[in-house]
Amino acid sequence: PSAKPVPKVPTQTVPPPTAPAGKTSTPTSGRFAPVGRTSARDANVNLSEHHSRVSDVTPIAPPRKVNGRVNAANPRVTVATAAAAIERGDFQRAAELTESLPDDPKACIIHVKALASLDPEAALTRCLEASEQHALEEELHYLYALLLADADRTLESLQSVQKALFLNSSLVMAHFLFGSVQSQQGEWASARRHFQRVCELCAKQKPTDIVPLSSGDTVADIAMAAESRLSRLESMFDP
Repeated sequence: PSAKPVPKVPTQTVPPPTAPAGKTSTPTSGRFAPVGRTSARDANVNLSEHHSRVSDVTPIAPPRKVNGRVNAANPRVTVATAAAAIERGDFQRAAELTESLPDDPKACIIHVKALASLDPEAALTRCLEASEQHALEEELHYLYALLLADADRTLESLQSVQKALFLNSSLVMAHFLFGSVQSQQGEWASARRHFQRVCELCAKQKPTDIVPLSSGDTVADIAMAAESRLSRLESMFDP
């Protein structure tokens, strides 16, 4: 079919992320599932509604303020309180609570999600810093890719999502985002491969399970969305 030529985005080989000297990081546990603001266009992912789920933390008293600043003596308490703040939509409070915890990757994830609803540019800056400091945290690379895609910085978005997939090649939402961005850029074959991978990964899971890093979507929801996009791509190849 006739279509307006779209400049191709070169697929670059991104070097595997490395942890900062003297530090070690562990891949995210998926305990804080992101939900968000506006979708990265076709990515079916929302960054401003991103809530964090804390199922294994007993409710605890909020941290006290010392000289006007949050007392981060117990990061676990602060992170749990910040997660609860995001859950009820208090993004300002969540951002304040996690601002002084740059060494805690889970706090960084919550901080970026909160900033995404308050100041997307600040969220981009902070997420870049956090993803460099916690280089083995796949969720931070995914969040950065999502923010970049939302800002129309597609090449950088692809580079960041590649890092997330290097750390975990089974990240359904990372494949979905990659396919969405590639589709927008006219890279139909690459987009089709990633949406097919989404369907393959979803087929191995229970339909009612929640997909990690999604906006609370079930496996069945994401599979259906990927199949829909595949159908559109197939129609372009077989008019």
